[in-house]
Amino acid sequence: MKKITSHTTDEELMNLYLQAHAPAFDELYNRHAGKILGYLKKKVSGETAEELLQDVFVRLHVAKTTYNENYLFLPWIFTIARNALFDYFKKAETRITANAEELSENLLSPSSAENTFNVDSQLYLNILSPEQRKVFELRYLKDWSFEQIAKTTATSPTNVRQIISRGIKKMKSVKASEL
Repeated sequence: MKKITSHTTDEELMNLYLQAHAPAFDELYNRHAGKILGYLKKKVSGETAEELLQDVFVRLHVAKTTYNENYLFLPWIFTIARNALFDYFKKAETRITANAEELSENLLSPSSAENTFNVDSQLYLNILSPEQRKVFELRYLKDWSFEQIAKTTATSPTNVRQIISRGIKKMKSVKASEL
């Protein structure tokens, strides 16, 4: 096996790694983990970024046989990092939507034909910030889409989902403390 030096290119390291040379993987990790972590931290919180960094290198390992030596390694691994972020946000959006739907079912009074909030729900809404309350009312009283709310509040649909998610957490924490 070829000896790894500081002059060994990333592409050569990847080829060595494909030949089951474990130190090549270690060198790739040491060279690029900091850059990838910095990229991820610009997009998500520190702890989540660290988890995603590990996911990126697991994905590298799983996808190593798809690596094409005619392409540069760095753009390839950053594509993996970008895809890990997309998957993370997609899962987060699904969780937020599921939580919002659950909250919608729990907050709206089932006996009310006018879709008004029941008394308990109104008490929980009062603990929300004015911004959160407005978003909840538009979403659950007026049945607006996330896109419509985003336009009205001058934000993104993803941010609207985050506002709702944070509001749900706030209400759940108050409800849990009452038990």
